[in-house]
Order: sequence, then structure tokens, then C-alpha cells
Amino acid sequence: MKNGQGQKYREAAMGESLRQRYAGPWAKQGWSGRISPPGTYSSVLKHPSRRSDEILEVGIVHEHRFAFTFWNQWRTSPPSALVSIDWHQDLQHPSESEQQRLLALDTSDETEVALFAWTQLNPLNDGQILAAAWLGILGDIFVLCKHNKPEEFEFQTRDGCCSVKICHDPSKFVAAVTKTSAVILDIDLDYFTDSPAHDGGPPGLTLTPKAEMKALLDPAGQLISGLAPMLKGVTIALEPEFCGGIRNAHRLFGRLNSLMFGNTLLSEKARWLEKRAIE
Repeated sequence: MKNGQGQKYREAAMGESLRQRYAGPWAKQGWSGRISPPGTYSSVLKHPSRRSDEILEVGIVHEHRFAFTFWNQWRTSPPSALVSIDWHQDLQHPSESEQQRLLALDTSDETEVALFAWTQLNPLNDGQILAAAWLGILGDIFVLCKHNKPEEFEFQTRDGCCSVKICHDPSKFVAAVTKTSAVILDIDLDYFTDSPAHDGGPPGLTLTPKAEMKALLDPAGQLISGLAPMLKGVTIALEPEFCGGIRNAHRLFGRLNSLMFGNTLLSEKARWLEKRAIE
């Protein structure tokens, strides 16, 4: 079960700074670059708003919690809303001990944030959203999911509160999120699977038809065209375990890459697929 497990991870504390803990021989060789969590990649492309001076970064992660590092890099004031498309809700509340570790995090140090996402966020990959919201990295949260029940609630953050809206119906989701003003779009590829299991994943998992993915993610469609001018970044989580394996995850990524980016992500020609290019 993805949610509700792993309390031992949530309550464990390292007792020393992450830099001290992970300062191995490599750190003594004069390395001064930014360290990213394992299995993370990004493409920078022209913003779909077509404003000449604006770019958009697309972050790709294997484990969903590593998206936290990109969200922190794209931090705005006031914080951007998160629009998340995911089979699971990924809305585990940070415990008191997690809140203390979040308070100690230096969010201006990108290497520190990368190490934190890797070693301190719940490895079940269900706590990254509200951890970011609690710190003020994210604002209101909109989740389109297939897990548990639709609901709305207020989440108490360190400095106030944010609203959380969980939908199962894509049409209602579109109506809610297109009213926002600054957005980070977060896509977990396991949303585009159908599973008889209560918590998703195999056995019995199948991929949703291509037409359903196109209906939701087509750049000319209501959701993406409505969000595009407001985008501050896009994160894509592969999560192969819940896609039924790495082959399925790559197949879904290929569909998304073709649909939204003309198969150009992680290339020198990365671009947002323009509306006129849609079939």
C-alpha cells in the first residue's frame, strides 16, 4: 500500500546535517556543482505562452518524491498552485518529526534539497506534496486521481493554510484548475493505467487507451491550453513500479512525449508542441 505505511521512515532522524552525512571522498575533490537526486533529468524549452524572454523547464523523475527538488527551484511569491495528475493522491501529512526536519532544510541550497528529497522524504513517495505545501513552496493543491474518494479540505501550513481539492472526474478537474493564476503541472504516468488493485499497480494492470491520454493532455485541449500561459514548470514521474514495470513506464512516457512535445524531450530541440501541429 502506497499511503499509510512507512511510519518508521517518517519518524527516523539522521541527527546530523545531510552534507556531513554524505560528505564522502568525492566532496574532497573540489566538487562544487549542484547534485541532483538519482534518476532525474530536465529539458528547458521556450514557454508555450510564446513570450520571447520566457522559458519552461520540464523535470523528469523516476521516483515521485524527487519532484520536490524542481518545485523548490521554481518557487514563486505567492507560491504556485500544484496541479497533479496521479493514480494515487500522494497527500500524506508530514508528521511532527518531518516538520522539524523541514524547518532545518536550507531551501536556498539545491544540493541540500536534493539530498533531503532522496534521504528524508518518505520513500513510499506519498509525502512530497504536503511537505512542499507546508514549507510554502506550493500553494493550493489540485489532484486528479483514481484512489480513495474525492474531497476538499484546508491544509495547515507553517505560515497559514492552503486548499486541497481531490477530483476523480476530469471535467470537474478542468473547471477547477483553470481558475488559477500560476501553476506547476505534475504528471505521474501511473494515472494512465487501469488496475483492479485497491492501490493500483499489478496484477491485472493494463494501460489506458491512447485516446484517453490525448483527451486529457492534448496541448489543444481544454486543460493544457488553459494552463499553458500560467505554467511555471512541469514534472513527470515515471514510477515504473506502479505502471507495471519499466517497459510500461517508458511506453507511457513515449506517448506523453509525442503528444505534448513532439518526441523532443531531453534533446537539443526540446519544444512544446504547438496547437497547429496537433492532428
